Amino acid sequence: MKSEWGFGKFLPLNTFNDASNGHMVDDCCIFGAEVLVIKQTGKGQSFSMIKNPVNNKYIWKIKKEEEICSDEFVVGDHKWKLLFFPDGIGNLKGERVSLFLEFNDMEILFPEQRLYAEFKLRIRHQLFSGTGIHVEKEGNAWFSTSSPEWGFGDFFSRSDLNNASKGYIVNDTVIVEAEITLISSFKDF
Repeated sequence: MKSEWGFGKFLPLNTFNDASNGHMVDDCCIFGAEVLVIKQTGKGQSFSMIKNPVNNKYIWKIKKEEEICSDEFVVGDHKWKLLFFPDGIGNLKGERVSLFLEFNDMEILFPEQRLYAEFKLRIRHQLFSGTGIHVEKEGNAWFSTSSPEWGFGDFFSRSDLNNASKGYIVNDTVIVEAEITLISSFKDF
């Protein structure tokens, strides 16, 4: 730590000694120094990516078919929700199923801060669960206070969802999943 601060050549000696400049009066000079101590208020933040965070999958069984929001769930120390619209949204309403992942932990973000996540959203096929014929889409997004949800307005055909022979609705239940495969992490110091 440096204990001395100053200027090696603050004022040329001949300028200092010249009485017309007023630095020396009656062979006397007065020096002053103003010392300001600034309290350190700086903060740092580290950014890292966590691949396949602990408990990264959420399974949601929906009993009735309506526009619906899941219970809150936690992945990567952050709160999330799923938004399921079996009748779709916007200009695809009535034709397509819409499914979104919502970041529900806004109080941890500063106004311009964002959180990155890569995710998979799926509707499970319930008749042959091991055959891999679930409807799945992968996405990635920067979640923020101005854009808290990301997903797919055209996730899946509404007619296929409602067709009993297709196996996506069994006993009036749809199974929706979210799997977060990568998430950013911020640590303040």
